[in-house]
Amino acid sequence: MSVLVKYRTGAVLNYSLNAYLPREGFHVSINGTKGRIEYTESHASHIITGQSESELADTMKWKTQLLVQPMFGEAYEVEIPSAKGGHGGGDPKIQEQMFSNTPPEEILGRNAEHEQGAASALIGIAANQSFVSGLPVQIEELCPDLPKVAHMHELK
Repeated sequence: MSVLVKYRTGAVLNYSLNAYLPREGFHVSINGTKGRIEYTESHASHIITGQSESELADTMKWKTQLLVQPMFGEAYEVEIPSAKGGHGGGDPKIQEQMFSNTPPEEILGRNAEHEQGAASALIGIAANQSFVSGLPVQIEELCPDLPKVAHMHELK
């Protein structure tokens, strides 16, 4: 399935889901005024009935690549340090943010509030309605009381 999301800022998101493949991962490309960034992540599915631990270890090689392509400059790869834990080390960090009584300060601005979570969920709800109807769905039609903001961080 594929989803095309047009944001009020003019940004466009193309999302494609292939739920039947033996490998998992994603590819993100961001084009901007100073060039392009591409991030690719690839690994095997982690739930295969009957697969032994040794087979799982052989197929779970996590591969990542971050490529920076400056406008009219030479492309270069940025090394990504490996971290322990699920989802490339992200699971332990998000669990600590969510469940610790004293989570570390999150200085990169990655934590979302419940309003941003609800707004993000509305994209999935709109996509499901669009799959059924075959027509575009406006988020405003689903939730007319949602504030008219240009950026999700303004939802507070």
